[in-house]
Amino acid sequence: MRQDSVRTVLVVADKPYLWSALSHNLHSQLIRFRWTPAADLETNWHASRPWPWLIVGSGAQAGALTTLAHDLPVPVLWLGSAPVGVETADVHDSWEGLAADLRCRIGFNLGGLCFAPRRGVRTPQGVVAVDVPELEGLMAAPAGMRAFGRLGLVQRAIDRYHLPFEVRTEGGVVALYLPLEPRPLVVEAVDVVGTR
Repeated sequence: MRQDSVRTVLVVADKPYLWSALSHNLHSQLIRFRWTPAADLETNWHASRPWPWLIVGSGAQAGALTTLAHDLPVPVLWLGSAPVGVETADVHDSWEGLAADLRCRIGFNLGGLCFAPRRGVRTPQGVVAVDVPELEGLMAAPAGMRAFGRLGLVQRAIDRYHLPFEVRTEGGVVALYLPLEPRPLVVEAVDVVGTR
């Protein structure tokens, strides 16, 4: 199976109808949609490097989702009732509501920090930071998400790219914030790698 070299939204559903509706209505150079039945989730999960950016699903089955997403910053949006074991899903009653939520996540912008095309993020200084999937995952959950084990890599990206943001964890929920007193802005020449 071919591996995705672009930010991937993995759509988990028995039939491809939700995948079709979302990919048709949310066409973007920032993401790629991939459909998988729950039974094939693990195979399709590993086709996304390093893992899917976001999971969208519908139906009563989620396959190995809980095991695969454990300790990774992968937000889950679900149409209808979330399956057993997927307690952290943001649940939507309609595909239009789900699509609107996904559209907001794709368009995330916090103080000039936004998603770069295909992979990585564009910093407020205009630098494209690549190989920061943990930061991309946290950005996909603007209201916060359950704390995850790779949180130190988010802080490392913030420090490496001199981003004026901080990571806060409260009650097991982690989110990205603009601090009240911004960090000093450090501007340096950086080669942009990985853009086309």
